[in-house]
Amino acid sequence: MRILQVIPVFSAPFGGPVSVVRLISKELAKRHEVTVYTTSALDKRRDLKDFPFEVESDGYHVVYFPRILKISGFNISPTMQGPLKESIKEYNII
Repeated sequence: MRILQVIPVFSAPFGGPVSVVRLISKELAKRHEVTVYTTSALDKRRDLKDFPFEVESDGYHVVYFPRILKISGFNISPTMQGPLKESIKEYNII
């Protein structure tokens, strides 16, 4: 089964939800193909700089998209829209 998780940030300083997605992805990756789409946010002020940026971690794939805008705590990455639209049919669960 192919599983896609989408989370606005995937960096340790953000805590709770990030930890949950990491643990779920790690466990699911033992039996399934797991990908995580997220923004480039490293913390409230810093971002990853080089794109495209993709990594393998604990058996799952993470794809970072540039955070273009942050409004009231929301991290916005319009560049995620195209790849998401193109690949959405490839996943069984999102």
